[in-house]
Amino acid sequence: MDLLFVHNHYQQPGGEDRAFESEVQSLALRGHRVLRHEVHNTSIGARPLKAAVGTIWNWDAYRKMRSLLRQERPQLIHAHNTFPLYSPSIYYAARAEGVPVVQTLHNYRLLCPAATLCRSGEICTKCVQKPIAWPAVQHRCYRDSRAGSAVVSTMLAVHRALRTWHKLVDAYILPTEFGKQTFLNAGFPPEKLFVKPNFCEFPIAKTQETKREGGLFVGRLSPEKGIEVMLDAWRAVDRSIPLRIVGDGPLRDIVQRAAARMENVHYLGWLGKAEIEQQMRASAFLVVPSIWYEVFGINVIEAYSMGFARDRQPDRRFGGNYPKRRNGITRPARRRRGPPRHDPMGGEPLNGHAANGRRSA
Repeated sequence: MDLLFVHNHYQQPGGEDRAFESEVQSLALRGHRVLRHEVHNTSIGARPLKAAVGTIWNWDAYRKMRSLLRQERPQLIHAHNTFPLYSPSIYYAARAEGVPVVQTLHNYRLLCPAATLCRSGEICTKCVQKPIAWPAVQHRCYRDSRAGSAVVSTMLAVHRALRTWHKLVDAYILPTEFGKQTFLNAGFPPEKLFVKPNFCEFPIAKTQETKREGGLFVGRLSPEKGIEVMLDAWRAVDRSIPLRIVGDGPLRDIVQRAAARMENVHYLGWLGKAEIEQQMRASAFLVVPSIWYEVFGINVIEAYSMGFARDRQPDRRFGGNYPKRRNGITRPARRRRGPPRHDPMGGEPLNGHAANGRRSA
């Protein structure tokens, strides 16, 4: 099958980028012709006004997408992130060229200008059912900017009025059943919502024993990820228990200052896949302090694939997929005589891959 994958990278890499890469590589390895079209937010700085207007409708992206579709003639477009540089205009380009569109929803951007359904450390759904997301503008929800929040709110209002989300996208993929239900409750057509969990390419836990010590956080350093909650909690932890933090984001300075003051907190910056795997092999537990409704934290299934056990029932704050654990930690599994025969999340045999549950019906 001929597929065109579309993705707008943020300035700091994160789980959406890893999900995009994993899916592209997996399909290519299985014989599909996979085309990529990618843009990066690092280009915004030079022309912020043009970028703001283009968030609502980007004529350049529309024209380029139509040209690419005519040239390559893919059978399907699979969009991961279109915000802010592509804009919803690429859906209209696809419709004009007769190419169906599948959109993976990695966050709540179509319901919330901040994309998190979280404000001031609390879950917030004030904008979900509103034609215009005025509360987001009032509270500066997008990047703590009233102007930026107004731009994103305008984009949502225009395309809600045009019914772009309902008419121009043929199918939506949600990584969890909780995510599907959230968009269903917001009025999205049920026949277009499908659940396909994320997956990771890390190897299933191997038999060799390694020394594991301390906690590990892997992810974006942003308020909804519970960074400040984690650092506050670590002040009460025994100093002999280290915390290693991997990631980047707007709260990087806070993390760096904490690491400078606290002898058991170590900031490692953003690491590559192999280095993250090494850190997981060396850690006794994974720290997941998120305070928003996680869409699907890939770091959790990566940890499972490295031997961290699942021993509790799913928690609603984590999209109904992750365990609610004592002390908020995920512990490594006991040593096995051989590699696990089944998905650590209770699904079918994995044949070398770790996936989070089965696809819903």
